[in-house]
Amino acid sequence: MPQSSPDITHEDICMALEEWSFGFARIDPQLDHATQYVYRAVYHAGELSYPGDIHVDWYTTVDVESGQARPKGNDSMKLRFIDVASGDRAAPTQRLYRTTGWAQNLRSTMLTFLSWTQSPPLCPECESVLVHRSGTNGFFWGCTAYDGGDGCQYTAPTAAYSPFEA
Repeated sequence: MPQSSPDITHEDICMALEEWSFGFARIDPQLDHATQYVYRAVYHAGELSYPGDIHVDWYTTVDVESGQARPKGNDSMKLRFIDVASGDRAAPTQRLYRTTGWAQNLRSTMLTFLSWTQSPPLCPECESVLVHRSGTNGFFWGCTAYDGGDGCQYTAPTAAYSPFEA
């Protein structure tokens, strides 16, 4: 039996945020041309073993104007993990469906990500950190020492280092 899609309100999100200690704060959705509430958690290099700052953006599916969840079909939440220095993804974007256990699923995904940042993937050729990039053939892991083609050329498929199950 499929799980139901509960109506999630801005109040539900605020209650979940109060229970967690991930540091999410609401950001202006216009920064990302979003029509939904967007929250960001900022992790600095000294807080994690990851060598740079990371923004985790949570796209909630709750419409800014109405305060209600968007209609079914447009309702998955997303977590984006951004390496601030490069603008690349520090890890693959995670889609979380609006099911009865949405808050637990989001919490579990964040805990998995934070655990993964304690030992992020390193390039086997030069030992620099790998980031999740997008190219003409889709997403892949690329070395942060790439430097516009003058540095390390190592790449790997997404599944090779993802902290999340494929």
